Amino acid sequence: MTAKDLFVFFAISVVAASVWTPPALSAAEEKKAPLSMDEIKERRRAIREEMMLPSLNGLRSLSYRVTGYSDYSPLEKKLGTKLQELKINIEPLLKMNADHKTCDAILQISFNRLASSTIAELKVTEWVSLMRNPKIMIQAVTYSNKVFLAGNKPEEAIDELANQFVIDFLKANQKDFDAEKHAKEFSKVTDSANKRKK
Repeated sequence: MTAKDLFVFFAISVVAASVWTPPALSAAEEKKAPLSMDEIKERRRAIREEMMLPSLNGLRSLSYRVTGYSDYSPLEKKLGTKLQELKINIEPLLKMNADHKTCDAILQISFNRLASSTIAELKVTEWVSLMRNPKIMIQAVTYSNKVFLAGNKPEEAIDELANQFVIDFLKANQKDFDAEKHAKEFSKVTDSANKRKK
């Protein structure tokens, strides 16, 4: 092969590579493809609205704390300031009684620092009774959300999680919010999940 032939072959290869596009995924392959970050956020939003917002309806008091950082005080102060927008009784968890039964719910933001990112999770726990035996009272997670942050930026996580919680709380407590309707939607989702397990 002459130098001219090599040049022509190389030129054709470059052009072919520049115009080549990967084949479209089949429906089955699309289902197996990993979700994008936007798709993950959208699914979490849908789950929160259908399954978790009803638990925020009617909350009158809330205790809060931040865990996962040795110097948690600035973060906890930032969280408390944001929660004041809810216009309900707000108090740091450290000031509560040991049984934590004097408030309606406990909000906690915990941090799990990894090598290249930080996972921050917000959870709300409440005292609830079991349907099979209402006399049994336990603390259960009734609302949750999480964010992934590149690097070590806990303030950003506090802002994002607290802002979303305030939005969801206000939505759940607006006059036209139908808690019963959301509870029914939640029941449909859990029934469907139980049927799939069977």
